[in-house]
Amino acid sequence: MPLSPERMDVVMRAIHEEQPALAVLELMDAAACKKSEALAWLAHREVCVPCLPLQGPDAEVLGVVADAFAGMERPDHFTDITCCEECRDHDATLAATCPDTLQRKDLGTLGWNPLSFCTGEATAYLFPALVRITLHRNAWPCYEWYGCQLLWKLAQDKSANTFWHFCTPRQRQAVAHLLAHLLEHWADLISDYQCDDECLAALTLWAE
Repeated sequence: MPLSPERMDVVMRAIHEEQPALAVLELMDAAACKKSEALAWLAHREVCVPCLPLQGPDAEVLGVVADAFAGMERPDHFTDITCCEECRDHDATLAATCPDTLQRKDLGTLGWNPLSFCTGEATAYLFPALVRITLHRNAWPCYEWYGCQLLWKLAQDKSANTFWHFCTPRQRQAVAHLLAHLLEHWADLISDYQCDDECLAALTLWAE
């Protein structure tokens, strides 16, 4: 969908400000297209965003995480499927994807959060993809920033955190590096989402 750089900036600003309805209207006006075409373009963009490279410190920290968690084997199941129906639902959702194809929509919300039920092994397998989605902070205007859910998982149960216990020392260092990066570069966003306590608690755990 060809747009001038100026009109694309307007559309992207609406997306980054989490105003999807405005983004659709701006896109319809700029491209003289139908609403269905604008919605299809935005949906296609959401699928493509995770493939876009990150820049600067965000790219560096993703590289550290990806190296530390490289070679993790795909688990047979992502949750304890013997536990309950919700665990089975979350397992089915995550089993239908992989780190390269994982989308924001697959990860739910704080109220319906597949990650909260994942085993340590499953979390390690998905972790680089979870970080990638977190660092693409404004890519999915219909969802809240994924970092809230990730920080909750990293601080969950404190010293009894199953993901922490599964990780190697190198992997724990990579997670601590990510958390320090978020506190240094994304402090305003963390405060906006009221995740300060979770981020500090997670860093205290993972930096041990």
